[in-house]
Amino acid sequence: MDLKSISQTMIQAAYNKTSADFQQVATLLSVSKDAVREEMQSMTSTNIRRVIEKLISGNTLSADDKAALRLWIVGDAESYTKMEDDLGEWLDEFSRLQGVIKSYENKDLNSADIAKVYGLLEDAMRVAFDIANFMEKKERVEKFDKGIANVDTNSKQLLADLLMSKLRSPNM
Repeated sequence: MDLKSISQTMIQAAYNKTSADFQQVATLLSVSKDAVREEMQSMTSTNIRRVIEKLISGNTLSADDKAALRLWIVGDAESYTKMEDDLGEWLDEFSRLQGVIKSYENKDLNSADIAKVYGLLEDAMRVAFDIANFMEKKERVEKFDKGIANVDTNSKQLLADLLMSKLRSPNM
């Protein structure tokens, strides 16, 4: 992973402001994100193997074991929700757009109005997807926290199976 190359590609896209440049940087960011995940898993695979052994043998998990599980299972979601700071703005924008869309209710819309409504719906859809993405990640972390508090025998086996499949992944 070459962070300098990523940064330079992002600078170029921001400078050129073309769809092709932003699509290129989005592809690079996606590939790089996957590479970072694989690197993290590679760096921590020895620890996670010890956790798998504890899960299979039914041993109690230590705080460090639970931290390793957290990193592997919801680390991506947790890091995103911790660094993302636009949720309040997205919620405000979503509410604003809802109000504007509501203002078109019960009106006879002409073609210009229809075009405006189309743009409003497009913008509201984008904001809704951003909010949904954030909330999905937040909910994953919350669900993990609830689940890891009371890990029973069946859950231990499921966790061990999940982690072993991640270790066997060809991208690992």
